[in-house]
Amino acid sequence: MLLGSTLRVSLREVLGTSHLKQPRRGAIEFEAFGTTLFYQELFRQCCCRYAEPDRVVVERIHQNDEALAALDVSLVLNPSFAQAYFAQGFNLLWYGREIEAETLLDRATMLSPRDSHISSFHHVRSWTHFSLGEYDVAAEFARRATRQPNVTYQAFASLAASLGLLGERAQAEAAVVELRQRKPNYSIETARQAFFFCNDPGFIERFVEGLRVAGISDI
Repeated sequence: MLLGSTLRVSLREVLGTSHLKQPRRGAIEFEAFGTTLFYQELFRQCCCRYAEPDRVVVERIHQNDEALAALDVSLVLNPSFAQAYFAQGFNLLWYGREIEAETLLDRATMLSPRDSHISSFHHVRSWTHFSLGEYDVAAEFARRATRQPNVTYQAFASLAASLGLLGERAQAEAAVVELRQRKPNYSIETARQAFFFCNDPGFIERFVEGLRVAGISDI
């Protein structure tokens, strides 16, 4: 399901999702839950199957202020909603607020340690520590992501990039082997395209630098 249809999902469809409680306070609650669904879909598009992101995603990804407000509402309405903590953590990471992002992502993991999206929780925490230059911690969270049965190829790319910048070339190359089993044509250009939502060029340059150490080619 593409993001455009996700954001137009009916109230009945939202309420049919087992982990959502029924909102009873008007349109603002629906917007809050819709924003949470937006970030779930954004992460799915950037890490799973799309070669090019949905147009609606590209148009909305830099509307951080609106997203922050809507997700805050979601957390007030349901402080046990792990997916909202994940979504807000994802947003704050690319807003340049990594420490706050890590706190929220940790909360999401604590609330739902067996969540079907736990691989995503770990993976975004890996990006958070990568952004902070904490490559050893980034590698650890990337490893946790790779241990989940529904892991995407991107987690192995994050592991390889982190290990590459740590100078752990043999381990980084081993991660690339796993990566190429899932994405045979993965390249530096693939990595750049996958971070279409990232507004921090320095993050991307460090990421591809680590990938090059791990043996990933430009094309």
